[in-house]
Amino acid sequence: MTIRQRSDHDSRRWALAMGNRFGAEAHWLGLACFLLIIVTLLSFPDHYCFADEGMWLPQELPDSVIDYMQRMGADLDQQKIFNADGTGIANAVVAVGATGSFVSPWGLILTNHHVAFGAVQRISTPEHNYIEDGFLARSRDEEVQAPGYVVYILQHSEDVTDRVLAGVTSEMNPFERHEAIERAIKEIVTEAEAGKNVYCEINAFYGGARYLLDTYLKIPDVRVVYVPSRSIGEYGGDIDNWMWPRHTGDFSFLRAYVSPDGSPAEYSPDNVPYQPRRYLRINPNGLSEGDFAIIIGFPGRTNRYLTSYGLAYYGEFLYPGRIRLLKRAIDILEKISSEDALAKVRIASTVKGLNNRLKNNEGMLEGFRRSNLVADQQETEHSLAQRFARDKSLAERFDHLLNDFATLYSELRHFGHRDLVLEQMFNRRTLLGQAMLLYKWSVEKQKPDMERDPQYMDRHIPDLKRYLHVFQMGYHPKADRELLKMFLTELLSLPEDQQIDFLKERFTSPGGDMLNLQIDGFLDSLYAHTQLDKAQERMAMFDQSQEELLGSGDAFIKLAAQFYPHNEERI
Repeated sequence: MTIRQRSDHDSRRWALAMGNRFGAEAHWLGLACFLLIIVTLLSFPDHYCFADEGMWLPQELPDSVIDYMQRMGADLDQQKIFNADGTGIANAVVAVGATGSFVSPWGLILTNHHVAFGAVQRISTPEHNYIEDGFLARSRDEEVQAPGYVVYILQHSEDVTDRVLAGVTSEMNPFERHEAIERAIKEIVTEAEAGKNVYCEINAFYGGARYLLDTYLKIPDVRVVYVPSRSIGEYGGDIDNWMWPRHTGDFSFLRAYVSPDGSPAEYSPDNVPYQPRRYLRINPNGLSEGDFAIIIGFPGRTNRYLTSYGLAYYGEFLYPGRIRLLKRAIDILEKISSEDALAKVRIASTVKGLNNRLKNNEGMLEGFRRSNLVADQQETEHSLAQRFARDKSLAERFDHLLNDFATLYSELRHFGHRDLVLEQMFNRRTLLGQAMLLYKWSVEKQKPDMERDPQYMDRHIPDLKRYLHVFQMGYHPKADRELLKMFLTELLSLPEDQQIDFLKERFTSPGGDMLNLQIDGFLDSLYAHTQLDKAQERMAMFDQSQEELLGSGDAFIKLAAQFYPHNEERI
């Protein structure tokens, strides 16, 4: 099984899986995007689907897996699945926020309705509500830009484990190890991209035991072709979401465009449809009993191999805490949406995303309650400890690990609620999140490129500007303000040893109506003394120095600067 341990949620990588869990179990995240090998066994009653379990990279399938697939009826080998020429069936599968597939020689991409939802939200108004009514371009001339969308097409993958870990020594503490690995990754990626119009990233597998360098063609000109109405694309609503079987028409069509010479380029009326080397052909007859089926995609991550301490942290703290915050935020936004037609359009994508995450976390928590995950893992760890006790050399190397994990998760719990709030507070969908992006950029750009936070290197400048641009299409002042008020009340309710000093000094009331009045007065002043709610001002601030940014007197920038060290401490 392929495992991903990185925290940056926008990384893309491929996986091939064979699995038998279709419910919302705690073992899997993003299961619907795994590449599954499924065989319908005619001997089973009611035509049940059966799938063997496992996960592999499509570019390096073991011979045993290929043999097994062929015995099940697949007319495929490694080269037909993925190859360096770009002509394998997996080469037609792309990342476009989630998984998509080329289904025509002219860059047409089939993806999910929920994947394209953000695009129609950003181009909608109360007068032209494509969210509810759907969008259809009857010709290429009618296709419109999907703001903020980017297509990533995997070109090749290379194992760079030895290079990434070359500078790591056993004497290093965890922070030094992290710094050495991050520095090596930045050097390798910079070298791999030099002089080429490609996008590269390195992903860790097996908790950092293996590192792969993935090279993509990155296409930033994506357009909306067809998105069905919400009554089709979201049929069943959130009750049906993350459930199996699904009853919704969860599909949409986008199209990738490139410059006339075939190279990736930002949006231009002169751009032409991208011509993939391989695209998937749709069989209008569908599947028949006994047909071999393969599902290819970009999965999320699995927490299957967490320690018992990690599993207990998720089941007892993280999921319940996140669910409570998500429900509060959804209630606030849905109330505002019901009262304001513009808000209903502007924050629809945010509400949908929050509901999606809520349903996922509730399913995970239910999976914990139905199983004995923690107890089972404790039993495994007890057996491991017994093995250490019988082998002195193993004990010297590894006996401390479980106690280290216990200490780590104890610390995570202690500061976990504050970190959960800060994580949501500085989401780039909020005005304060935009302020933090600008402030952190003003800090990072003073450093040499190779010493910056990886997400603030020069190679990411187009992405940072894209975040600043598309924010306006989902911004609603009242919704933003009410969410910020919720976050502030959450932070002010923390135990004494978790309080953020400048907030504690600013809000002196112990609670109740007086605290509520203090917060409202603070927010009145904050929103009255900012220019960040204007796209052109945010873009202008991006080019300012830290001194100029702070000298602007913008209240949100000042607040982001105060929060900055606390946000950087977030685990």
